[in-house]
Amino acid sequence: MGPDSVPLIKAAALELFAAKGYANASLEELAAKVGFTKGGIYYYFRSKEQLLLQLLDDIEDRSIRHTEQVIASREGSPIEDLEAYSNAQAAWAGRNPADLAILMLTSLETVH
Repeated sequence: MGPDSVPLIKAAALELFAAKGYANASLEELAAKVGFTKGGIYYYFRSKEQLLLQLLDDIEDRSIRHTEQVIASREGSPIEDLEAYSNAQAAWAGRNPADLAILMLTSLETVH
């Protein structure tokens, strides 16, 4: 464990949650994936839910906040802004497929 532990845990959680869904992924699996104990994960994150919320904040930064910056830096018509928004979101999804998977799976899991 060290200063790089949080990014390591978050990267592994992103991959695990994207592959299995939040509900089907366990902290034991995550701990094994990063070479920690489950208690080691709890040292950095109070709960699996807190870890998910931090991942969602990161996803928001990569997706929504980045797209807002793209739109704010432009001068165009509303139609052009909408096109830029769509292009920025498509580019984000292409660069970050795990982000998109987590959003979709989490949405589906909360319906049940």
